[in-house]
Amino acid sequence: THQIRVHLERIHCPIVLDNLYGYEPKRWPFPKLNPWLRDYPGILLHAERLEFDHPATGERMSFRIDPPAEFVGLWCELFGKEIDETT
Repeated sequence: THQIRVHLERIHCPIVLDNLYGYEPKRWPFPKLNPWLRDYPGILLHAERLEFDHPATGERMSFRIDPPAEFVGLWCELFGKEIDETT
């Protein structure tokens, strides 16, 4: 996660709630979403799908997990629609 966080901060697009790499809550342009974010224990970074070759066996490994409720709620508030499952 460190590399992703650093690169996004470098292009002035920090991850929400990532205070270490440039996110400033006072500049967050969506104050009505603060209740979604107030008690969140981490940063808003989530990998819904991961695939890689196992380094020892070479076996293709695939993992998928739905986004947390906080992500879904934030997405709906920002964009007014459900997360597109086809992408």
